[in-house]
Amino acid sequence: MIAGVVGVVGDSWMLEAEHVPVTWHSIRGFNQDSYDEIKQALCRDVGALSSSKIANTSSSCYCRSIARAARFAMIAEEVGFLDLISLVKKFLKETIQPWLDGTFRGNGFLYEKQWGGLITKSVLAKIDPNWGKKYRSEAYSVIEDFMNLGGKDSKSKYTRLRCFDLFMLHSWDSGLEDSDVGRFQLISGEAVNAYYSAALMGLAYNDANLVAIGSIHVSSYLASSLVPRCSLQNKRWFFDFRHSCVWLKGIDAKLNRREKW
Repeated sequence: MIAGVVGVVGDSWMLEAEHVPVTWHSIRGFNQDSYDEIKQALCRDVGALSSSKIANTSSSCYCRSIARAARFAMIAEEVGFLDLISLVKKFLKETIQPWLDGTFRGNGFLYEKQWGGLITKSVLAKIDPNWGKKYRSEAYSVIEDFMNLGGKDSKSKYTRLRCFDLFMLHSWDSGLEDSDVGRFQLISGEAVNAYYSAALMGLAYNDANLVAIGSIHVSSYLASSLVPRCSLQNKRWFFDFRHSCVWLKGIDAKLNRREKW
């Protein structure tokens, strides 16, 4: 068991999420004595960037490589090493643009028919506003695959918080890859990164609504990471927790299969 269990009496309650500051740079900043070491590391890592070296084109692995490079640009900006940003921008364009243009053969965009979701850019939109303006609609289409953006006039078929389950304080998958048992989330960290990135995209496009929605989601998932979790492999726990446990047997089996895959 992780964390504590708090009893709640009543048939309704108010949920209030703590504000999560959304910023391009680190909240606490860097120690200036470490700047030289950071710049040396940036030179090494940025110099090794090459779009042709990304062999794995799966959504997860490919996007990790892109996100890693984007972080380099923000770190370089924070420590005043602006010369490296142009190199990162070139890499980001080479890796993101084919995806948004629909010319990425390794793993292009597809749409499932029932919900209209994507099955398979914040920093680049920040450092190159013209590029961001050109691909704004495509970028928002990606965001709309895993979160709701509209207000009262939204035609979304999803609930307000999309995949987030307010009863279980956990989430189903955001749908970026095929799943035979519905939506499933492996770890809360996946969601925190996704929604924080969405909030950053709101900053890049001066979209206060997107920033607010992303921040609320991040707060919810950070809170959900503190809920008690237990493994159902120990049968002594099953009968006591079967109605309130976050993990379900079907999900646990899915986990095992994914780990093997």
